[in-house]
Amino acid sequence: MNELHFAYAVARIRCNELNLLTSADFEQLISAPDYPSAVAFLNDKGWELDEKSESNAAAFRRKRDEAWELIQSSLEDVTILNSIIVFNDFHNLKAALKCKFTGGDAKKYMMQPCVFNAEALLDAVETHRFDLLPAFLQESAQEAYDMLVQTGNGQRADCLLDCAALRTAVDMAKKSESAMLLTLAQTLADCADAKTAYRCFRTGKDEKFMEQAVSGSGKLDKEALCAAARSGAEELAQVLDAAGYPRLAKGILTDSVTFEKECDDALLAIYIQAKHSAFGVEPVAAYYLACESQVKNVRIILSGKLNRLPQQEIERRVRNLYV
Repeated sequence: MNELHFAYAVARIRCNELNLLTSADFEQLISAPDYPSAVAFLNDKGWELDEKSESNAAAFRRKRDEAWELIQSSLEDVTILNSIIVFNDFHNLKAALKCKFTGGDAKKYMMQPCVFNAEALLDAVETHRFDLLPAFLQESAQEAYDMLVQTGNGQRADCLLDCAALRTAVDMAKKSESAMLLTLAQTLADCADAKTAYRCFRTGKDEKFMEQAVSGSGKLDKEALCAAARSGAEELAQVLDAAGYPRLAKGILTDSVTFEKECDDALLAIYIQAKHSAFGVEPVAAYYLACESQVKNVRIILSGKLNRLPQQEIERRVRNLYV
């Protein structure tokens, strides 16, 4: 699609960016004396949070829904953004499979937006008709189902689906013909693989587990990453640094909180660069991802307030800002 076709959507996004929390807003939120005060501040900004709720999951979901509804009403064809929402499809598949075995209500765990209708996915899993799923879900759904039947190992099934989600996102990004979406998908895969390798190192997972848990969908060399995870944090840092992720390398040698933050900030840097594009789908994708990042920061701050963390510690955990 010609990038000029996105002009209307970009114009609407520019207007709505003014409604995002600013750096000054976050400073005030972090300095709020307690949880009720932080909630009250956000409600003054239109967040509609419940002071008595510790999760406010519904309010956060509403914020994400509002962002996606704006995009849907602005773009002629939202399928170009499939690579950034397909992770919800795999989350929904996980929930449907697990609830099939436990008897739980999977509808409570469904996430939106998604590429494939969540109700249709539930029906396909419930009736064991994986052929009714879209091609990108069929094979991994059957493999995860077989794994759960044969081993009952939910962790291995999760790893299988997580890797499939990363591979699918990269494939969809390639089809979008957007350099930004492809860079984003590959960087996300690299960050996910780096986190997995780091956790494998810390928990002493064996080579077989790492082979299954690391996707190798991005630019990081899977073999080198797994070998480094068997050796230690310094070796992991060397692999990350050599692959062009010096801040991730530094973070992994600091602590897990810093490392997780650096992974998120590496993705945010891509959003910020895309934000300044005059045309094309990039600013639209960046806005949606920025809204998700904003929700994540708010949750980090509120969690810190609930747990009475010092202001300095909350500041250390907050990710960089889009605005």
